[in-house]
Amino acid sequence: MLDLHIIHTIANGVKFYKENRDSFDEIMGDVSSGLRDKYFTKLSNLTLNFDRAFSQKHNKYPLITTKIVEHTAPEEQVLGNAGHRGQSVLMVSQNCEITVYDNDYDVMRILHRLIQASMLIFKGSFLQIGYLNLQFASSEELAPDDDGTADSVMLFKRVMTFNAKKQILATPPASVDALIPWVLNPPTIV
Repeated sequence: MLDLHIIHTIANGVKFYKENRDSFDEIMGDVSSGLRDKYFTKLSNLTLNFDRAFSQKHNKYPLITTKIVEHTAPEEQVLGNAGHRGQSVLMVSQNCEITVYDNDYDVMRILHRLIQASMLIFKGSFLQIGYLNLQFASSEELAPDDDGTADSVMLFKRVMTFNAKKQILATPPASVDALIPWVLNPPTIV
């Protein structure tokens, strides 16, 4: 669910920075005050769109989509997946790609920085719900989107990747010492 948590974080982060000019100025401290003013005006007028369904056609920008991949490795697992208090545990590595689309080059720069900053200021929330870490991995270069969806306007895209490690905990329905029967022939459904 890293992708869902990241979408929530980005939405809250954009709202936070829209409402807190001093905080916005802090994360944009490496550009001139005139450019910060221009960027803050653009941010103030921004309505962000998210695509959770991966539809193929979009007409509202800026748009953010997410894609998640999970994997694990035997050396990351505890023996027998045994956790504390009879729980079973699975260690999962998650990689979330965040793709940002817009036709305004400045908005793309603003969103890139806001996403990084939002993930920093809300990192504690990720740790509180069971993530063991959350790290910015990379971002691709800001480039024109060449998928052919934009008709007459140049559309830009940028892909950012965040990695996290999460432990999934599950309590078996019987005590640890009891044998849980398996149903080998599932019931017939009418």
